[in-house]
Amino acid sequence: MSLHKHSILVILSTALTLYGCGDSGSGNGSTSNATTYLGAKGSIPEDFNLNDIVVTKDEITFKWSQSSGATNYVLCRKDTEEDNNCDKIGTTSALQIAVTSTGVLEVLLDQFFVIAQNNYGQRLSNEKTTEPQDLSVLIQYIKAFNSGSHDEFGFSLSLSQNGELLVVGAPFEQSNATGINSSGSSDNSLIQAGAAYIFRFDNNRWDQEAYVKASNTGETHVFGMNVSLSSDGNTLAVAAPGERTNGINAGAVYVYRFNAGAWGEEAILRGSNTETSDFFGNSLALSGDGNTIVVGATEEASLSTGINGDQGNDPMLTEDAGAAYLFRFQSGSWTQEAYIKASNTNAGDRFGSSVALSDDGNILAVGATNEQSDSTEVNVGQSNNSLTEAGAVYIYKFTTNWAQEAYLKPLNTGTGDLFGSSVALSSNGNILAVGASGESSSSNEINIGVNDNSASQSGAAYIFRFSDTEWSQRAYIKASNSGTEDYFGVSVSLSEDGNTLAVGASSEDSNSQGVNGEDNNNTANSGAAYTFFFNGSNWIEQAYIKAPNTGADDLFGIRVSLSGDGNRLAIGAREEDSSSTGVNSQENDNSEDSGAAYIF
Repeated sequence: MSLHKHSILVILSTALTLYGCGDSGSGNGSTSNATTYLGAKGSIPEDFNLNDIVVTKDEITFKWSQSSGATNYVLCRKDTEEDNNCDKIGTTSALQIAVTSTGVLEVLLDQFFVIAQNNYGQRLSNEKTTEPQDLSVLIQYIKAFNSGSHDEFGFSLSLSQNGELLVVGAPFEQSNATGINSSGSSDNSLIQAGAAYIFRFDNNRWDQEAYVKASNTGETHVFGMNVSLSSDGNTLAVAAPGERTNGINAGAVYVYRFNAGAWGEEAILRGSNTETSDFFGNSLALSGDGNTIVVGATEEASLSTGINGDQGNDPMLTEDAGAAYLFRFQSGSWTQEAYIKASNTNAGDRFGSSVALSDDGNILAVGATNEQSDSTEVNVGQSNNSLTEAGAVYIYKFTTNWAQEAYLKPLNTGTGDLFGSSVALSSNGNILAVGASGESSSSNEINIGVNDNSASQSGAAYIFRFSDTEWSQRAYIKASNSGTEDYFGVSVSLSEDGNTLAVGASSEDSNSQGVNGEDNNNTANSGAAYTFFFNGSNWIEQAYIKAPNTGADDLFGIRVSLSGDGNRLAIGAREEDSSSTGVNSQENDNSEDSGAAYIF
């Protein structure tokens, strides 16, 4: 039995008619207690209470007192769109039900109650929620099987839409192994060669499925710097921006497919004009359908603007201008479809700092963290260069050809904001989240304090929506404990419908552990993540998330990735220091910057 939302495990055959209700009961949260009657002779079940919710690493057990006269009980998750507000989880004649849970976020804010019933009617128990401190046992702590100092496992990660496949990059892993699940994983002869690790959730547990190395593993290739999964988890892209085929740090991206129970390399992608120090692969995104890949090359240096223009590099004039490259899988092979430049290309803009694709691969967002316009409007004022490292985001759409649809700036553009540090799109491409890790407002509320600049590099996130024919900013989001140099917005992720947002703040300083604990500044650069929910009118902070083994300089939150329904969240901590290996092993501090990933 599982706690997946909206899955009705038992359908009650007795037809009940609502007649009236009363209020009583106890427990945290709301305490309504209602009765229903059939109008027939006899007694309905008597008052009773949902007493306890016991959380262990394997299951959650709900326990209640006996309701005299009841013949069975239905465990419910409160959902006001269902009859009796009951999203049915299970039914029993006993006084408890044990169910499996996929993670912390799935149950964190939910309210539960029990319906006692017999042939004459129903009685509802009090409502009860889980306690945040009890949920820590559900956090999954994931390490590489060959964890090593300075590997920085968790530098990148990606979660499939169903939340049951996770890939984690370790770009500074040092083995000389090649291919998939090959020998040589314990060898440390190739500095910063890099690796990626695939984990699958099956039978209510996470296990490593594959150890992935480039087929041409090389020193300082930093394979795994970025990773991206398709929605179904069967296609994987891994970036190696230091790969050297077209020159030192020219870069490459590797594509893998899962077929017939095994992973195999499908292609190696390189940009049409990549050369030394372009760092092709500094950003990466794979469409949900697995057939479109966009790759950022932040140091690319052509003068070109727009789509498929002149690709000749001129580092004397446009060093680090940046570019993005779009590839499609058609007729059994990958081909480059578009070479994409900013509409206002300038030296040092780092166009391609971040990228995101819609599910069908036809809407593209590209961040340029160092773009310098002082504009505070959409599609206005991109020609000036008066604000250093302000940042911008560009939207492109494919109909019959690729074309730029929008040039986005926040309403509070500022020097050093690094708007575009991270980007994420909803499945349909109409909702965009943008991180600005250098934004400096001291606000700790949503849509308030935008012009305050007293908390340097505290960071912010922004929500843009496409409606009718235009994009507009809809929300300005800050952490509830916003602090100087927290870098909130260094990573962002959206659920499939765009209504759940996760934001990383890799240098947040609290020593809190788990979910919704106390915040302070006692553990420098430990890092945090936050989730927010859109209720149809406003964005609301749901959770303040810390590692269960918080440590100084762990950089927890450097990457975040949500499942499609927003109920599962993977978080990277690239400089976590434990030498432990595998899943849910005992942590320690014996392997500096080995890195870790966590699933909530």
